[in-house]
Amino acid sequence: MLAPLLLIVAAAPLQVRSADPVVLAAARAAAQAVELTLAAPDGGTAWLVDVQEQGGFAAVVVVDPARKGADGRAQVKVTPVKSQWRERALTAAFKQALPRALEDLEQRAKELKGQGARKVRFSLELNRLDGTARTFVKETTLPCLTHRLELVGKVTGALESQGFLEEDVEYVPSAEEPRDGLAYQVEQAQRALTGGPREACSTFGTPLQGFSTHVRADVLNRAVVVTFRR
Repeated sequence: MLAPLLLIVAAAPLQVRSADPVVLAAARAAAQAVELTLAAPDGGTAWLVDVQEQGGFAAVVVVDPARKGADGRAQVKVTPVKSQWRERALTAAFKQALPRALEDLEQRAKELKGQGARKVRFSLELNRLDGTARTFVKETTLPCLTHRLELVGKVTGALESQGFLEEDVEYVPSAEEPRDGLAYQVEQAQRALTGGPREACSTFGTPLQGFSTHVRADVLNRAVVVTFRR
């Protein structure tokens, strides 16, 4: 599994803002629960935190006014509950979203300086493969997918878990990769695997040729998931 997100301590108090009083109360309670400091009513230096409930998600945007062009964003699914439990469900979601947004702010600030690195997991299904295809995925397909990236940090190696071969990597994003890079990585992996025989990790002419290859995003685990079907 990917390492849990670290709790980032804000360098200034947080000024939490929302047009919805229930959302505001939930976010403030969440901030206190994860030991973040809230700004005093009389103002002063503070990071601006805009929170809202949108499409069933608790959404957070954090801005440090001292760092131009950098903001942190996160959203966490809110557990559907009856109206009387809405604030509690929102608080639980914001307890996850606030630290993630703060970490994203730090990551974004580093990327703007050309210092940032991102993490992604590659998860390739083995359950439906025969022995030859399994060996090919382990020895060729997964290494090909990970080494398309400019890897940094410690390489942990692949592990099998519940019928999938998984590897977590840290990499330097290319200039073309958008801010939320998971969808981009899914697109690039799909192209590398199924874009034709000249693509880097093509299944053409390999033990995987008889399988239909599908690539999707696992947003919760920040993973590129590859499945194979006959």
